[in-house]
Amino acid sequence: MNFKLIVLLCLLVSAGMYGYSTWCGLGITYDSQHYLSAASSLLQDGVLKNADGSTYSNWPPLYPVFLALLGTNEFLIKIGQGIVLLGIVYLTHCIVSQSITDKFLRTFLLIGIAVGTPLMLVNVFVWSEGLFVLLTLAMYLLFQKYQQSPKWPLLIGLIMVSNLLCLQRLVGIGVVGLFGMLLWLNQQDVKKAGCYIALSMIGILAWLWRNTQVEVNPSFVDNVFVASLDQTLYSYIEAVGNWIVPVGLYFSIKVILVIGWLISTGLFLFYKRISVKSFAFQANFLGWSYLFFMIGIGGTLTEIDRFAVPGYIWLIAGFIAIIDTILPQLSRKSRWILYVMIGVWLLYPTGRTLKNVVFWHDVNCGKQIIPN
Repeated sequence: MNFKLIVLLCLLVSAGMYGYSTWCGLGITYDSQHYLSAASSLLQDGVLKNADGSTYSNWPPLYPVFLALLGTNEFLIKIGQGIVLLGIVYLTHCIVSQSITDKFLRTFLLIGIAVGTPLMLVNVFVWSEGLFVLLTLAMYLLFQKYQQSPKWPLLIGLIMVSNLLCLQRLVGIGVVGLFGMLLWLNQQDVKKAGCYIALSMIGILAWLWRNTQVEVNPSFVDNVFVASLDQTLYSYIEAVGNWIVPVGLYFSIKVILVIGWLISTGLFLFYKRISVKSFAFQANFLGWSYLFFMIGIGGTLTEIDRFAVPGYIWLIAGFIAIIDTILPQLSRKSRWILYVMIGVWLLYPTGRTLKNVVFWHDVNCGKQIIPN
């Protein structure tokens, strides 16, 4: 099996789906309007302003800067978002080629990322999550290399990308904390982990200080802890459940599947004594911890489908990595049964994405109206 050819095919399929979805333009929501306004005001006046003229402080500044670099030109933004999507697929390939030994499982994982609805969703709209996911993957690739060869240039590079992550979305602060914990688990060096976390937050702390100077009550404060824990928990279970089973399935079934997935993963990692340096541990740690962090901050419920997306790659990759560790213990027949089961499951995310691609195309081309 030529894995490079499979990578190329995945990139082409992903590009094709994205291109058709955005043929008539990108999706624009409330957040998108403010991102674009901030980018325009940055180009025209050198300051970041919301669509209503107020100070831009509800989100960090990196995404509007990214849009401004593209000149706020719709065609160039579409190209930029597409490059981000393909970059996500490619960096996933770079990571799993070093982490997943079985060639079929690597292929299945890459297909799941390339055709998965979550990553397509955050790139066909003018949203910041796509670039956030790309930066997270870049961080892990640097961390992976640093883990193999702990050299200062790699750690400095990790700190620089981590600063960009926090300046992309505020939840990057939590992700930096998770990488700091992985650094500590790997090297048992509290000082190094603490220095990494502190240095990685210089940029966002400067941005937050700026916000306190221009506003008495920065806007982002109003978007945390606005939903109860049970509401947020239910919403994230629904979002994660939709990744693996049809959207219309009973919620109770999704609860059983998601909680069962979490518990079985935890038990496997614990009883098999999976190394903290293994990809199986790290991917699951990042995926589940990210979701717990998001549930804990209790943000708005209206767009949790997009807020959950940064956990998608890690949970799917973590699941495949666990299978990769037990595969050598299975008979040839059992392996092929497992391959067929995963292959059949891939029909669901592929079909779901194709359905959404047609829907997004029709909406953006004015052929269909999103229901209230």
